[in-house]
Amino acid sequence: MNKVLASKKEKSKRTVSNIRRDNFMKENIFKPAIIGGICISALLFCSPLEASFPGPDSSSESDSSESAESAHLTLQNCFFINKKHSVSLRGIEKSYPKLALLHVNGNNIMSLREIGKLADLLELHIVDEKLTSFEGVEGIPGVQILDLSKNLITSLEGIEGLTKLQELNLSDNRIESLKVTKPMPSVQKLDLSNNPLTSLVGIEQFSGLQELNLSNTNDTPGLFVRIVPVFAELKETILLPSVLKLDLSNNQLISLEGIEEFNELQELDLSNNQVSLDKLGVITQLANLKKVSITASKADQFRIITSFSPQLPNCIFMLDGEAYKDGKIIKEITLE
Repeated sequence: MNKVLASKKEKSKRTVSNIRRDNFMKENIFKPAIIGGICISALLFCSPLEASFPGPDSSSESDSSESAESAHLTLQNCFFINKKHSVSLRGIEKSYPKLALLHVNGNNIMSLREIGKLADLLELHIVDEKLTSFEGVEGIPGVQILDLSKNLITSLEGIEGLTKLQELNLSDNRIESLKVTKPMPSVQKLDLSNNPLTSLVGIEQFSGLQELNLSNTNDTPGLFVRIVPVFAELKETILLPSVLKLDLSNNQLISLEGIEEFNELQELDLSNNQVSLDKLGVITQLANLKKVSITASKADQFRIITSFSPQLPNCIFMLDGEAYKDGKIIKEITLE
């Protein structure tokens, strides 16, 4: 019985490396090529010069059955090259019509248009590709988890159609402003880290946020005004009382104006910023805070431990790797 269950589980999680190679090679030519002056002997060229998704051979009943049951597919460093030197997912909806989770990484993909045909897709990861927009993703309204990190996306236009989206990772893109035009209350987790943000207008559309990552969103050394006053801006648009976890590390912040409006905040990361102690004191107004990370000098750490910590007796202060609670150093970190 255990062997049967293990076999079914293995079939539900398939990668390109274990897709039937004999069937795939019938439709593709395998030969070396030179791209950008570098000889690559593992490229797969389809004929006629347009890459198609390498699904199981339709004449094989067992293969067709396996593809229909597949719930998880991973495509990594495949390099199915067409005449534009980009990857196409053409045919994926025919080979894997019940696909629920798709991971695509390092395949030079430039478009998501074909993804729109996967009606059962719940989780999509298109990482380290060359996507510039959300074109095509609006056709999969059932997606709950979307990871498009490490791409070239500049705008959130088109994302409003994903009404069931719960987690959105857009870290390491080229987003400067949000400009979301319709409410997206279902999104609970949003990662915008490592983007050159200049404005947070539009964040008010994500009214159900519980986790917000704005780490390293100021890529110009010394130019504090790009993010500051980030909270004052939010205060003028909408409050985000639902946010429980907020990451503002690596932003060169000099002010925390408005952070007191996040009255339900439980975890706050302020590492590697330049907020003075006088302005840092505002965090003592966050009565529900359970953990805060701060980068500070030894002298400032002493003041934080003796002055701020007693005002937040239930909060753990992370100071250069050491954890303090109620003015005392602790070894075990437990968030109640």
